[in-house]
Order: sequence, then structure tokens, then C-alpha cells
Amino acid sequence: EQPRRSLALANIVIGLISACTAILVPKVAESVLHADALGAALLVSSMIPGMVVMTFVIASRPTMRRRGLLFFLGMAAIVPQMSIVGVSRVYWLSLVSSVVLGAPIGLFVTLVRQLTQEHTAPEMMGRAMGVLHVLSRGTLPVASFGLLLLTRFVSPSTSLVLVAAVVAVFFVGVVSTRDLRRA
Repeated sequence: EQPRRSLALANIVIGLISACTAILVPKVAESVLHADALGAALLVSSMIPGMVVMTFVIASRPTMRRRGLLFFLGMAAIVPQMSIVGVSRVYWLSLVSSVVLGAPIGLFVTLVRQLTQEHTAPEMMGRAMGVLHVLSRGTLPVASFGLLLLTRFVSPSTSLVLVAAVVAVFFVGVVSTRDLRRA
């Protein structure tokens, strides 16, 4: 039932983003930005500080107003940042975009879990969190395989932009959930 269905979709997005980070961003760094292994690792790992800081900021607040709106903003901000990494031909622009991308990912992922807990009855919590974990982590290998196939037909940059478009479609589906908008 809603809003857990939309939050389940959001967990699939988490898996897609994880696959992009593991598969496409290093390929873009190598093939488009002509970065070495260190440059590719820096591009991927530069997202971590934003994710960690945003997670700690949210976790340190006893209450937080407009969580649904912040959740949607986090999800929406992922799309242009992924696209910038995909279309940029300048390493430093991609690096800055990756640094910025960490914050909305941290916001989005943390609030997915928090909103799921708020919209799930205590007796269903274990099952609901198990399903959501399987969706986010289970999407990762499937999406990774799909991305490897996709890069056989289009460039890693185009693949990253295409995945950003898929995330945008998921965003439209998730944002239509009234209960999440009011949270």
C-alpha cells in the first residue's frame, strides 16, 4: 500500500545510483575524462563526504519538518548532478559535481529509511525493511549487468545521462504520492 510502494521504488533508485557509481562513473573518468585509476577513484569517492555529512545532519535532529519535501528535493537534485558528470568533458567540473552529488544522495537515502519506518506498523517493520534492503541491494547487481550491456551500445557518458532520465521518471512516480509530500 502507499506510501510504502513509492518508497520501494525509491529503493530501486538507490540500487541504480549505486550501480552508476560502481560501473559508469569510473568508465566516464577513464574513457571521457582520461583520468588514471587515482582520478577515477577520487571521482567516485568524492561523493562520500556529502553523503556522510547529510546523514549525520539528519540523524542528529530529533525532529525535522517537511521531510517529504526534503526527500523529493534530494531525489530531484540527483538527476542534474548525474547528468553533469555524464556530459562534462572537464575532470574538475565532474569532480565538483560528484562532491555536490553526495549531499542529495545522503539526504535521499537517509530519508527513504526514515519515511519507511514512519509509514510502517511496528509489527511489519522487519519484513518491510528486509524487502526494501533486498530492493536496493538486489537492484545493484542487476543494474550493473544492465549498465555493462548498455555501454556496449552507447558511451558511458550517454549511459549515465540515460540512467539520470530513468531516475527522473521514478521521481515523477514517487512525487505523486500524497502521503510522502505531507510527511
